[in-house]
Amino acid sequence: MKDGLTSGKVTPTNKAVDGQPYTSKEKVINPNKPGTTVTPTPTNGLTIDGTSGKVTGTPTGLTWNGDDTEQTVNIPVVITKGNEKINVTIPVVVQRDVTKTPTFTVGNQDPTDGHVDVTVSGVPDGTKVTLPGVNGEKVVTGGKVTLTNDELPETPQTGKGRAQEDGKLPKEGTSDITIPGKISSSKGEPEVQTETPDYTNTIPVTPVKPATNDNGAKSNDSQNVLPNTGTESNATLASLGLLGLLSGFGLVARKKKED
Repeated sequence: MKDGLTSGKVTPTNKAVDGQPYTSKEKVINPNKPGTTVTPTPTNGLTIDGTSGKVTGTPTGLTWNGDDTEQTVNIPVVITKGNEKINVTIPVVVQRDVTKTPTFTVGNQDPTDGHVDVTVSGVPDGTKVTLPGVNGEKVVTGGKVTLTNDELPETPQTGKGRAQEDGKLPKEGTSDITIPGKISSSKGEPEVQTETPDYTNTIPVTPVKPATNDNGAKSNDSQNVLPNTGTESNATLASLGLLGLLSGFGLVARKKKED
């Protein structure tokens, strides 16, 4: 009985690095029969070279979470010989790439508004950096990071800066840097001057006297007495009331006489 087809699978011993060209040290597929067809399925940028039988390519499209340092990419391979067929998987360990070593250079602090420019070389724009004494991450723009006076620590802080490119592990600078403390009015920051109005040169105002008539009386229409127009009307009403009363007495007297 003839031996069946085997893959002669070998797991690579050298690790790949995300985003960097890779070739395994070993030939990972070693069939036991000549004339065997090896058909790999490229995965995350890695495949198996049909001539050398080694894993080649550049790892791409990997998702990294938190402080992940490595993950495994499995490459499916189909091996056929005539009617014989076997499936194997070649695992390749891919390390997360590390940010290039950054160099931080702290510029002079502006005495007017207190801001400081920190030049960051060795990494591309968009890299996030953390600096001693500064809260949060800053993004490199135009090869530098600008810190406003409010973003500076209260007192100078010394330590190593750290940079992290997107999708890569962070990397510290090679030497310590000192971030200056924020300046205040007591340290030379110009104080805001408040202007006080000058009342010494005001123009005097002369009071205006009310106008008077020839007799010295005030000309004020509101003080003129209006004529009493209601007296005559009241007298007329009283007369009519009296006549009505007398008429009533006359009617009563006539009735008694008739009775």
